[in-house]
Amino acid sequence: MKKNEDGNVVVLFAFLFILFVFCMALVVDVGIIYMQRNEMQDICRMIREDRFAYENSIKYADNPAVEYYNHIYDSIQNNNFEGEFTLYYKEKKPESNERSYKIRIQLKREYNFTLGKLLGFDSTDIIVHIDGEETFGEKKLDMIWHPKKAISTYNGSYTSDGKKQYTYVYNDYPSEW
Repeated sequence: MKKNEDGNVVVLFAFLFILFVFCMALVVDVGIIYMQRNEMQDICRMIREDRFAYENSIKYADNPAVEYYNHIYDSIQNNNFEGEFTLYYKEKKPESNERSYKIRIQLKREYNFTLGKLLGFDSTDIIVHIDGEETFGEKKLDMIWHPKKAISTYNGSYTSDGKKQYTYVYNDYPSEW
């Protein structure tokens, strides 16, 4: 070391190296979060499109929301999703020749940071949702089957408990509905 050098470069390098490591830790965790979010979004899309495969079982069910919930639960189990899901179901007041409903499937999973713990981050929730609608009938002379139960008995949200059981909340919908 020369007499006029006092080690500033070493201190600066150490500081920048630590900053670089912290940034990389954050980049890795954010990348994993986005990867899991995309996987969850794919599951939501698959569930929404699968409704065509079991459309008649929902259409002719006495409680179509619970029927939909059961199909979602089975799809989620088949895709090894570990987390919570909520089905929001809202059927419009039925007419003799038309029946229409709106759904939202929402998946939620907790992500525990790995390298982000170095920065003081512990965990965060990853939440994704997808909406869908279905209408039966053409508002002409069609006669559409309707459940015997009033729609007020099954409109609302159905939140999983991790098993096939759910918590039902009457008239609970997303705020933008």
